[in-house]
Amino acid sequence: MEAKQKQLAQDVQTAERRMAVERDDDRYEAIASQHDLLKKDLQETELEIDSKRQINASVPSLAEDVTAAMSLLDQILGLTGDDYARESLPDLVRQLGVRIGLTFAAGIKGTKRKCSPAAS
Repeated sequence: MEAKQKQLAQDVQTAERRMAVERDDDRYEAIASQHDLLKKDLQETELEIDSKRQINASVPSLAEDVTAAMSLLDQILGLTGDDYARESLPDLVRQLGVRIGLTFAAGIKGTKRKCSPAAS
């Protein structure tokens, strides 16, 4: 892509140089129309390169991903070693993007009492 950009920039300069010395009106018009097309292609190529750079800049790097994963692992290890860490569990579950739910089914506990135990 960048090689194409460089070539188009050189072609635009060449067309401008030829336009500057051309005396014949018909030839000047032909060079001018090519100059306009080259200029348009150059602008489109530059926009495409810029958009690809922005996309690459917004993608997190491998080091950032590893740092985030290690931080999450530290949180998990902290929760497993602390008996009073129950309050922090909802935040951890939200960070992991995990949804936990129970499914209940009707049943009888003992001989008479109806209940809804969690189904496996």
